[in-house]
Amino acid sequence: MARMSPAPSEVWQATSRRFFAAVAALVDAGRLASLSAFCSEHGFSAPRYRALRLAYGLTPKEGYVCPYSGVEVDALAVLASKYPVSASWLLTGRGRILTLRP
Repeated sequence: MARMSPAPSEVWQATSRRFFAAVAALVDAGRLASLSAFCSEHGFSAPRYRALRLAYGLTPKEGYVCPYSGVEVDALAVLASKYPVSASWLLTGRGRILTLRP
């Protein structure tokens, strides 16, 4: 029997949405080729993140029920430590998406 993940909290859902907004901003800025490239480079499951993007991405698929509860903490940490993405913004939504560091 398949194990279902618990429903994510509103905070976790919002953090997952910000993750996909940050990835899109990095792609638009030419700092990242794609979500799949991010996953491949850092050892995350691309199918998992494509499924998560359907639920939490910039244009979520209406009525889609994602089998995953949200973006992994490890992916948030990589995004904030390896790219010019504000960790504060990822967690709280306050401030700017991208930091000023190169």
